[in-house]
Amino acid sequence: MEKINEFSADFLINTIIKELNNNAEIQSVITTDIKKIGNYDIINLQRLGNLVFIPDIISIYELVNGFRASWNYKGRIGGEINMLDIASVGLGYDDEFWKKDWKKYKTKDDKVFRQFWEKLSSLDIFENSSDSVIRVVAELESKHPEPQSPPLWLWHLAGEKYPLTLDIPQYWQMLGKTRGFIGWPYFFIDLEKCRFDDPFFKKYFSSSVFEAIPYMEDFLKTMPILFPDDDFSEFEVLFRKLKSTLEE
Repeated sequence: MEKINEFSADFLINTIIKELNNNAEIQSVITTDIKKIGNYDIINLQRLGNLVFIPDIISIYELVNGFRASWNYKGRIGGEINMLDIASVGLGYDDEFWKKDWKKYKTKDDKVFRQFWEKLSSLDIFENSSDSVIRVVAELESKHPEPQSPPLWLWHLAGEKYPLTLDIPQYWQMLGKTRGFIGWPYFFIDLEKCRFDDPFFKKYFSSSVFEAIPYMEDFLKTMPILFPDDDFSEFEVLFRKLKSTLEE
């Protein structure tokens, strides 16, 4: 995917909130407040975790340090956004997932904090579905000498993880097009990087991605109705490509 143009994360999220609340077809809109984080706090997080983020990522979280939203359509869940704050992304921590370990290691002492850090997987939770079955994870590298924009993966806990064509800034901007519609990240599985020569991968790709097909079809049917001024042709192309791969 091509590099996106520069955008303002707080304007993006405020626009999403406004669109959801002003759409007569959408019900039960729930959103969290927009919180910011100081540059000093981001620098301190990077120091503690031996991480260096690219400026595009820092500029997003300075304006919107995590955000959650959900909305219904025709009495059922239409979409949800569960973007973690930057500290949680760096820690790979969300709600109950690392709760026991965090209680054990919670301290201001850097040495003990680093023990907790080293215990975490290199795949850190970036966005978490409300049922925790589907996660988008970031492949963060500690002790990386250069500023990084970590690769993103779609992780189905019942099976495999799938590389995405989106980086973190692109993912944030794509929220503006998808409004968090359930299953939308499946459109952006990077098929060229999938390990189809691995029988285990191929088996779970077929099963878990096949389960997402109805959500993707629903997206293509519903989003043009909800947002008729938007162009969703890109998603139609991506869907045909993914479905063709499944049928091979």
